[in-house]
Amino acid sequence: MLKRAATKLYNWVAFMIIVGAVLGHFYPVVAVKMQPLADGFIALIKMLIPPVILCSVVLGIAGSGLKFHMNPARIPSPCLGFGEIGVLGF
Repeated sequence: MLKRAATKLYNWVAFMIIVGAVLGHFYPVVAVKMQPLADGFIALIKMLIPPVILCSVVLGIAGSGLKFHMNPARIPSPCLGFGEIGVLGF
């Protein structure tokens, strides 16, 4: 059972959050020296979020069941609409 739990990514993330909290509490000097590693991780997460959102929007439009197969020229209008909603933050 331990081997199966060790293969799940969310278990590793939870474990590392606990390790980071313990490290920051008992060894704050070491935790401060690891700040570049944390900054790099945050930058990687920020870099990963926009493609996930883009894929979600594209797949949502593609699988919405709208009758775009009749007139392919109508496809860009919902894409632009959803893009504007995302940019303006409605």
